[in-house]
Amino acid sequence: MWAFIHSLSWKENFRSSTLGSFTERSHASKTVNATPLTIEAAKGARWKGAKWAAKKRPRKLRPSDKFRKPPSYAVDPIRDLKDPPPEYTIVPRVESFSDIEINSDAAQVS
Repeated sequence: MWAFIHSLSWKENFRSSTLGSFTERSHASKTVNATPLTIEAAKGARWKGAKWAAKKRPRKLRPSDKFRKPPSYAVDPIRDLKDPPPEYTIVPRVESFSDIEINSDAAQVS
């Protein structure tokens, strides 16, 4: 229906809406050669996933961004130590809770 109304000129639409059935040329008696509507919605394929993220990332435009120097401070000071502390401490397995010695003030009260 929209294709037929859209294909008429604005003058024919105005005449039929204002005068109604008093006009000699109404829409019911007139044959209209309408072309099919073309839908133009998509302009191209969508960027998905990593391509979209890479497209949106900030660009390195300044020389200070392009040619970075290493920082003047220690980035990971624990790894720079000669003898770093151990990452994991192995605790011996305890068979029961009665073998554990509690040296706190709360245990001495009871």
